[in-house]
Amino acid sequence: MIKFIRVECILTKGYKLELNQQNRMKELNINTKLIISKDYLTIEDLTEVFKVSQYTIYRICNKGELTPIKFMRRNYWKSNEVIKYLTDKGINIL
Repeated sequence: MIKFIRVECILTKGYKLELNQQNRMKELNINTKLIISKDYLTIEDLTEVFKVSQYTIYRICNKGELTPIKFMRRNYWKSNEVIKYLTDKGINIL
């Protein structure tokens, strides 16, 4: 009986993960006006666009998926590169 409960918990957790992933995709809301209106985006712009923390943006950069441009001790990202990143992830914004 204990084994059955464990299997049930594992199935329940897996099902919840699927639901969370589906809900996450439905709730994805990207501010496309901000991306299109500027040539270069700051970290504040990216956190507003993606609705994630600065740490998450820097993690994406450390993976090599986005490359920042340093200018005057600040990081900037090309809006074309951000659009390309989103389309590579399967998100059409245009």
